[in-house]
Amino acid sequence: MRQAQQVSIKRFCKGLKMTLPPPPLTVREVADYLGVSEDVVRHLLRNRIIAGFKAGGQWRIFREGLAEYVVRSMTR
Repeated sequence: MRQAQQVSIKRFCKGLKMTLPPPPLTVREVADYLGVSEDVVRHLLRNRIIAGFKAGGQWRIFREGLAEYVVRSMTR
């Protein structure tokens, strides 16, 4: 990349405010938060009761999905 292009990209990006979302939670973090075992959390994930995904063979849970689950379980 040419020097002029690098400078213009830096100038363009300088005005942008980028915020990254918080990282997804681990099974252990969710289990601790809910006060249940990790097996229960994995069951909820496998049955798509809580939104999550596998990364490198490990489950990761979206914070929004956990929040939705908590709200749903409170309204029953």
